Amino acid sequence: MRSLFPVVLIAVLMCFTSCSTSPSDIDSSMNPGIKAFVKTLNREAQEEGAPFRYRITADGYFIEKYPSVDFDKVLEEVDAAPPSPSLANDSLMLGIYEKISDYEAQNGGQAYPDIVETRILKKRNGYYREAWIIVSNGSVKEYLVTYKPIQHGGTDGTIYPL
Repeated sequence: MRSLFPVVLIAVLMCFTSCSTSPSDIDSSMNPGIKAFVKTLNREAQEEGAPFRYRITADGYFIEKYPSVDFDKVLEEVDAAPPSPSLANDSLMLGIYEKISDYEAQNGGQAYPDIVETRILKKRNGYYREAWIIVSNGSVKEYLVTYKPIQHGGTDGTIYPL
């Protein structure tokens, strides 16, 4: 019985060493579902004109959001656009304001910030875009707002803090 123990121990150790994977060995192809999900997220983000995309982390287990545009260029576009009335109707403006208020409240800002002005930007991917400039807790902040038609009628405004 004693002579069999080292053989079993070596076999078990070999199994563990050959079965283990380091984070660099993990490929997103191990989970095709996550790859398809990221592809869908990126397609939707691109269609909305969102200034970010998604990717699978190096370990293959998580999805991270990263900027896909040069925010300095977006801010230059905002600075170059003259102040103008929003394209949104009153109902849509209220919905966008509520989204900005919620975002600000969750991130240490003022729950109901003051809207200073809106600026109409160039259309991207067929969607209208605006910049909303607000004052929250005494700080001037800018949001990119993208308008996207909804399937059942109406329009959805998506906000992106700049």
